[in-house]
Amino acid sequence: GELYYDGRDVQDMINIAEQYKQPHIEAMGIIIKSFMFQQMTDTYGDFPYSEAFQGKTGQIFSPKYDSQEDIYNDLILQLGSANELLMQTSAEEIGVYDCLYNGDLLKWRKFANSLKLRLLMRMSGKKDVSKSISDMVSNPDKYPLMTSNNDIAAITYLDDESSHWCPPYNAKLEKF
Repeated sequence: GELYYDGRDVQDMINIAEQYKQPHIEAMGIIIKSFMFQQMTDTYGDFPYSEAFQGKTGQIFSPKYDSQEDIYNDLILQLGSANELLMQTSAEEIGVYDCLYNGDLLKWRKFANSLKLRLLMRMSGKKDVSKSISDMVSNPDKYPLMTSNNDIAAITYLDDESSHWCPPYNAKLEKF
């Protein structure tokens, strides 16, 4: 549904950021995409993932279904990659264009790692991931985690509708 439709835009964001060597924006896209796919696979189980959003680039218009286990395993890898990308030095100016964290890369890292930890916790009922969890929790410099409500990924809207310039907000308005 809606998340899958929005995912095409996020994939474009990732592809363009990679093309223009903007690792922080690429990481933000990977995190958003991972968040979306985690919600979709939790809702639907097996789901088109590895071949998703490749209509433009790979001419794949009927992507294969991937198992939820494979999706989760790859999301773990993707979030690790996003954390690494956000640690790179880059001249990107994100600031006001970032409607979640106003360009605060540490908060983006916390989002990525907290989402990864959530995935690991959900996987823990099916397989032993205790070493991965322990590695994350014991190394906060490498894997910063959300520790307060100041770290949450939430878009705050003002009462003045003209202030809603954020692309996700405008995308929703255009669909009605």
